[in-house]
Amino acid sequence: MSPLLRWLLAAAAPLSLLLVLSMAPAIVTRAVSSSAGELRIVYAGETLGYISPCGCSKPMIGGMDRRGALVQRLRRSGPLLLIDTGDLTPASGRQDEIKADTLARMFDAMACDAIGIGEKDLALGLPALAQLQARTRTPFLAANVRDASGNPLFLPYVVVRRTVQGKAQSAAIAAVLSPSEARSAGFVSDEFRIDDPDRALDAIKPAMMKTNLPILLYHGPRDEAVSAARRHPWIRMVLYAHGGDAPAPPLRIGTTVLLCAGSKGKYVGVASFGKGRSPSAVRHMPLEERWGSDGRIRKLRTAYQQRLIDERLLEAIPRTPHPSGQEYAGSQACRSCHAGAYDVWRSSRHAVAMDTLRAEGADRDPECVPCHVTGLQSTGGYAEGRNHLAHVGCESCHGPAAGHAATGGDPLPARSGPEACRACHVPDHSPKFQYDAYWSRIRH
Repeated sequence: MSPLLRWLLAAAAPLSLLLVLSMAPAIVTRAVSSSAGELRIVYAGETLGYISPCGCSKPMIGGMDRRGALVQRLRRSGPLLLIDTGDLTPASGRQDEIKADTLARMFDAMACDAIGIGEKDLALGLPALAQLQARTRTPFLAANVRDASGNPLFLPYVVVRRTVQGKAQSAAIAAVLSPSEARSAGFVSDEFRIDDPDRALDAIKPAMMKTNLPILLYHGPRDEAVSAARRHPWIRMVLYAHGGDAPAPPLRIGTTVLLCAGSKGKYVGVASFGKGRSPSAVRHMPLEERWGSDGRIRKLRTAYQQRLIDERLLEAIPRTPHPSGQEYAGSQACRSCHAGAYDVWRSSRHAVAMDTLRAEGADRDPECVPCHVTGLQSTGGYAEGRNHLAHVGCESCHGPAAGHAATGGDPLPARSGPEACRACHVPDHSPKFQYDAYWSRIRH
């Protein structure tokens, strides 16, 4: 018996969950009817914890509530399959465990048809993955991931049925994980092993070829996905991972099309299948504000933020004394002697940095707050109740200045130059950042 199933039995898991996670060739079917002429495959992957778009540049793209809103709009115009290639989070700590749980609930709300297992998902651990599967009807797939004894841990594939123009169509969605990706991530576990993807695909080929549309989620880089497409030409579509932030142009290998929608939840791909073997159209759609927001997903995002508060994860951030040995005073303490500089700061976006998080309900999010307050990682820096250190204040660059404010002595030299800004103005969060242009707005 696999470690995952042993854990489920110990936790008194329901029988239905055991059937989903055991791998006697189980088939999960969802039927949807429509008179539309094409079946669309809607895909994304490598969300990496980006539940919401994060950044101070406008417009930012991405976000699960926008993804949900787009999927709702697409469903109104005809049948589709909704697929994610995996790596829900970076799996780097407790916050990512909460994110993974939230994302599983979000995919369930969107009626996602399949999620491939990535190496970062495995890093969450088998008990955590079992809990995630218990929270969603969406099956997690991995045909070549087995326990140490060789027993399967996940479904190898799932069959989904749709009715298009009165005719029943079926798609088989399988997933494999690249062994090289797991090795390069330094991921080693005695709980499971990652077998050869080709052998795993050969084993399920007969069943998958009985459907109209065999699809492979290859959680690995493009070159490996290309090799898989050449060795398994019976597969009509390969959705691969680790292709970079932006979507990759469609690639055809024989009659197989290879697609990647990028990472961090910024884009959704849509491949439309009509009568031909290959898709009639492929689009990659940025998740912009124009798609609106899915209220169900928004509620789950609010619940996620509340869990961060309830578990006091912001308070758990490690703190150390500032190297200078000085204490923080807050920007108001600078005003009497540095009125001109204070006025420049007060009219800048730095002076309202925390307000942007409050507007999103993210003012207790450990991933967001450090770049929106002063001195969070110092023992005397921002904390609950120290509102004078909210926002990106003077001391964010000049260092703690309580001693200087009290005596008028020499202050610490300010951090300056581009490197002083790039700790927070990283490409993901501030893609339009240019030091000279930004500095000109706050020069003092």
